[in-house]
Amino acid sequence: MIRAERLAKITEYVQTKRYASIDELVNAMDVSKATIRRDLNTLSSEEKVLLTRGGATWNSDEKTGELAYNEKRLT
Repeated sequence: MIRAERLAKITEYVQTKRYASIDELVNAMDVSKATIRRDLNTLSSEEKVLLTRGGATWNSDEKTGELAYNEKRLT
């Protein structure tokens, strides 16, 4: 599986489940823990997921376009 395809699948997986552990992603993607960690770091830098201890959660603000608290207060 090529990297771009794997990143898309990881993004979809985390979005659907809201949280995914590294072990869960290793089994789902059939790659090593190191590969999953690199991919999660990439997705985190793109603000698609939030890294947690041992996994990642979906960054809901990224897709919903929710305003920050200060921006909400001003409107």
